[in-house]
Amino acid sequence: MLTNDDIQKLKGVFATKDELKKTVANLVTKDELRKMEDRIETSNQKWHSKVFDLVDGLAKEVGE
Repeated sequence: MLTNDDIQKLKGVFATKDELKKTVANLVTKDELRKMEDRIETSNQKWHSKVFDLVDGLAKEVGE
């Protein structure tokens, strides 16, 4: 039979109902992850383009 001490120890090991609700509320769906990935890719493409524009400009300067 479980004692009160045993129950207290188990409470320290297992998540409570409220803790599980908070965790589930913070989970991200696959669609949300895809949207984030798309935003990151778009941002990276813009950055990549800027870097290449700079490198192209430098190469033209050096080549002259």
